[in-house]
Amino acid sequence: YIIGEVGIYNFYHPLLSLLDDEDGDVRKEALRSSGRVKHPKLYPGLLKAVYDQHLFEVAIQSVVRSGEGIVRALTQEFRRVEDN
Repeated sequence: YIIGEVGIYNFYHPLLSLLDDEDGDVRKEALRSSGRVKHPKLYPGLLKAVYDQHLFEVAIQSVVRSGEGIVRALTQEFRRVEDN
């Protein structure tokens, strides 16, 4: 939670592992923080979470909060899904 509140762009490393934590509540907080930090290294984890029905709502909110920076990653994900 505190990582997202502080929102320091280069302090994304701890969130990478938290996005894959076994605890769903931990993952939700990591998603929220990732949307605030807005670092491109976090985008794959955000997009992966969109496919999880338990994380979908929080993941979408975080994608939106990420702003324009995530558009390229979204476009690539749409193309990947379309090709499969």
